[in-house]
Amino acid sequence: MLSLNRLAIVGSGPTALYLLRYLAESAHEFGDGIASIDVFEQGPQLGVGMPYSRETTDHHHMCNISSEELPPLVQSFADWLRSLNKESLNEFGLSRDNVSHDETYSRIAMGEYFADQFQAMVSKLDRVGIEVVEHSSCKVVDIVDQRHANTIVVKTAAGSRHTFDAVVIASGHHFCDVDDPDSGYFASPWPIQKLLPKKGQFCDFTVGTLGASLSAFDLISSLAHRHGKFTGDGSLRYKANEGCENFKLVMHSAQGWLPHLQYEQVEPFRELYRHVTAGIHREWTLLGGVESPNADRSKRHMASFLW
Repeated sequence: MLSLNRLAIVGSGPTALYLLRYLAESAHEFGDGIASIDVFEQGPQLGVGMPYSRETTDHHHMCNISSEELPPLVQSFADWLRSLNKESLNEFGLSRDNVSHDETYSRIAMGEYFADQFQAMVSKLDRVGIEVVEHSSCKVVDIVDQRHANTIVVKTAAGSRHTFDAVVIASGHHFCDVDDPDSGYFASPWPIQKLLPKKGQFCDFTVGTLGASLSAFDLISSLAHRHGKFTGDGSLRYKANEGCENFKLVMHSAQGWLPHLQYEQVEPFRELYRHVTAGIHREWTLLGGVESPNADRSKRHMASFLW
């Protein structure tokens, strides 16, 4: 049986969040128990995750997953949205009455939800005797395996060193290529802010994307909303703003458009999400909170779809 005292998680997005949920529910499986968990996050807010952060994404970007498709946390995404005040809901273009479990909403809203659930999970871990130490705005620059001492050292950009029994890397997205703004080349659209013109300025030229999947659609959504508007009732037309008549978007793809499967293939993918989610809920309820092997397997399958 694995015995841990001090555990570290590098990264605090959804992967780390669901790991914390597992640890809160399974702490008894780790021998003498886990005394503390240190979570390192290079951003200012823990729990959000890169695709959902205000620092990297845009309010025009939508989630590719609905509340009913998310594995359960302390509170569902839809219920959390309904708990917000009117001002917060207005920011996301919502009212309490039109929040649904099967609709998709702003990625920034989901980031705020994950941050809230992260703190809820920290409280849950505290109740089972596990302390969570939060390191925000703390970039990890190296992880050293000290096999002679059976420990692992985490080094930060600030020069601090932290020793642990085990380290989980949950840092998510990492882009290796380097941007070359002078030549007009960007290796990725993240953070999206680097590609957005300053207020009052426009991209009065052709912008191309290498790829036509969700990241490309995010870029197109951000630029399109800043260079014009869609008009029409039933049949939409796009009208460019004055001063950007030459603005144009060209998508390049080797295999055609690649939106999320649930949007193009209504059957069986979307129904599969609902079936798996409902099945887990039923098993959990029938077993009185004791998971069966089938429920565990279903969760693993669902996680492979979502992340």
